[in-house]
Amino acid sequence: MIKPLLIKLLKNFLKKNNMKISAKKYAQALYDVLVEAKNEAEVKIFIKNFILLLQQENIFLKIDDILLHFSAIYNKDKNVNDGELILAKTLDDKTIASVKNTIKNFLQVDAIDLQTKIDPKLIGGFKAVFSDYIIDASVHTCLKQLKKSLIS
Repeated sequence: MIKPLLIKLLKNFLKKNNMKISAKKYAQALYDVLVEAKNEAEVKIFIKNFILLLQQENIFLKIDDILLHFSAIYNKDKNVNDGELILAKTLDDKTIASVKNTIKNFLQVDAIDLQTKIDPKLIGGFKAVFSDYIIDASVHTCLKQLKKSLIS
């Protein structure tokens, strides 16, 4: 049966690493277990049993924090950067893919995961927002910089 195996693996991982169980540590334990999964069916079983474990330990309310940490662990391991792509108007899929590819190459990462949002205040161009930095290629910002340079 998979459930006792998952619980045993998680508890052994946490005990072996002398860890107090925090959301980040549950996320790391889950990631390490899922990396060992042999197929999609095993992944589904591990996730289901992980949720049962959280319920059993009365910490299911930490699930949002655990998933946030899990995402960060995954992204770091896979060299993926996620953020938000803000556009002045809706663009076709080909253009969005081109913008994402340009950003991916600029950041020198293997992949990016960007949620798109529309903000007409940008006038044109785009703004890419990540946890560590912002790439602002909007017409609005260019106009603000031009105005500032003309006033100086």
